Amino acid sequence: MTPTELIAVDFFPLLLDEYFTTLQSIPAQPEDTSSKEFRLRVQYCERLLELLIDLLSQRRTRQFIRPLIMDVHFYVRSNLAPLTKLSESGQLIFKSAQAQAASSSTSDPSQPSQLMQGGGRVFFQQLSNVNYYLGFEIDDVTGTALTDNDILDLHYTAMQKLQRVCFSSDCLLSFLF
Repeated sequence: MTPTELIAVDFFPLLLDEYFTTLQSIPAQPEDTSSKEFRLRVQYCERLLELLIDLLSQRRTRQFIRPLIMDVHFYVRSNLAPLTKLSESGQLIFKSAQAQAASSSTSDPSQPSQLMQGGGRVFFQQLSNVNYYLGFEIDDVTGTALTDNDILDLHYTAMQKLQRVCFSSDCLLSFLF
């Protein structure tokens, strides 16, 4: 494979790895939430979530992206990040654009601080939207709506796979009994 083909194949997994690295680099107790570096990290995570929402909401891209996102446990890993804890507790509140414009007459609307109204709250809301689209009840390939029985069958199939893994491993058998 040529380097261009390798980049095309590995682009999205590498993008998700970069996202998780950036997300974990955001401290649980930030010293200065108004610093440019902190705001840019949060903004990067928010923009990636926007991209995922767009990709998951379209059937043609959903069928390729959703298995990858489910494989890396995207929602669980993102929900366990320190930024999510700060978002839920309401500790991340940046200046609103109006307050910043009043304090600075030369404010540039493209600056991250003005795009970050509400800070981590936007991240938390977008993460909730990603979870909604991950669990959207349609068939990824055909795009048809799944019935309640189809959803139940998918759940039972996943539980059977989990049971097979648990009962096939000796160390897990000793844990179960």
